[in-house]
Amino acid sequence: MELEEDGIDISDGETDGGIGESLAGRFIMAMPDSECKIFARSLVLVFEHTEKGAMGLIVNRVSGTSCEDLVEQLQISDMKVPASSVSVYSGGPVEQGRGFVLHGGDYEKESTAKIGSGVSLTATIDVVHDIFRGEGPKDFLLILGYAGWGPLQLDGELQSNVWLHTELDSSLLFETHNDLKWERALGKLGISPESLSCEVGFA
Repeated sequence: MELEEDGIDISDGETDGGIGESLAGRFIMAMPDSECKIFARSLVLVFEHTEKGAMGLIVNRVSGTSCEDLVEQLQISDMKVPASSVSVYSGGPVEQGRGFVLHGGDYEKESTAKIGSGVSLTATIDVVHDIFRGEGPKDFLLILGYAGWGPLQLDGELQSNVWLHTELDSSLLFETHNDLKWERALGKLGISPESLSCEVGFA
């Protein structure tokens, strides 16, 4: 697992033009019949969206990576939180060894970026050490990898009805079972999974 020493640069949602409304700080939901099986029924939190591209984290899919192995690799000592109690999420197909922690607003470091609605992102190694030493955020998702889009790629996919989007909801992120997150995010738009079809456009 690799986390940046100085964190990552996260857009504040402002752009220099070339895209429509920035989706940074919003959920996007993939259509159930998405051609890319990686994203089918996935709920993604977009944390960067500019004319240069977009980045997001899948938040409803647990990976097969063992948290015990991560703790051993990171050589975390004085543990108060057992590794067996923490799930590792698969954030996307890009740089699957790169780590991110989405968490509540009760934890903040110099490298922490506020995403919105009581949700922040820290991608430095200290947050992982703090979590297992009992000094980290109360609510968090430990994530490896991310989803990435090139310039205007996500915008094109939105126009092609590949994704729907809705506002960020911290309770959906941290308090909802993974199997229900996608469906409940759709419900915030008044949409049921059965009504969706990429062929007929938005329901």
